[in-house]
Amino acid sequence: MRMEQCPNCDKPTGHKRALGWGTFFAVILTGGLWLIAIPWYDLRCIVCGAPIAPHGALNLFLTLIAALIGIMTLTNVFFVFYSYYF
Repeated sequence: MRMEQCPNCDKPTGHKRALGWGTFFAVILTGGLWLIAIPWYDLRCIVCGAPIAPHGALNLFLTLIAALIGIMTLTNVFFVFYSYYF
C-alpha cells in the first residue's frame, strides 16, 4: 500500500489495488492467466475508492493484451471440451 495525497479526499491516505469477486472469477475462468493483469489495476484510495492518476495509454494497452489472452484461453478451453465430448 502506498501513502499519497488523494485528489478526491484531499488528504494523505493509503492507496491499494481493489481485488474483488470479479478478479477471483476471472482468475478461475482463465486458469490463472488473469494474474498477469493485476499489476495494471489502478491504485485506489482506501477511504473514498477514487483511483489515483492512471498509467495512461500503456495501462490501457497492457490491459487489452491481458483481456485478449484471457479470451483466447477461454476459446481454446471451450473448443477442447467441445471436441472431446462431441
